Amino acid sequence: MSDVVGDHAEKKAREGDERYADYGGPVAAQLRAELADVQSELSTFRAKLARYEAAEKAGIPLAHADRLKGETPEDLAADAAQLAQALAPARPLVKSRPKPSVGAGADASGDTQLDPMRLATAVIHRFKNP
Repeated sequence: MSDVVGDHAEKKAREGDERYADYGGPVAAQLRAELADVQSELSTFRAKLARYEAAEKAGIPLAHADRLKGETPEDLAADAAQLAQALAPARPLVKSRPKPSVGAGADASGDTQLDPMRLATAVIHRFKNP
């Protein structure tokens, strides 16, 4: 397509159109260099976006997305699946919480009423005889 544009610009420059007078000159060379830089940057950002999308689909934290390798989305997805498997823990650390078991204590008797004097005496007794 750039050949079509270039041919058109050269034709217009030969015809004397002032807008195309710089075609092929230093301004055009500078614009071509800038275009090449922008296209290179665009391809870099597209590759980075593809890695981020593959990492997100595989459940990998985005901090690890730069580790993915591949040229096509399928290659990136396969690499992301392998990395997700490697990052996954071998087994869960805690399957379930232990159930608390609360006993009645060593001094428990069948009496369920709280006697303040008996409680105070037991506390004093424990402080004096540890």
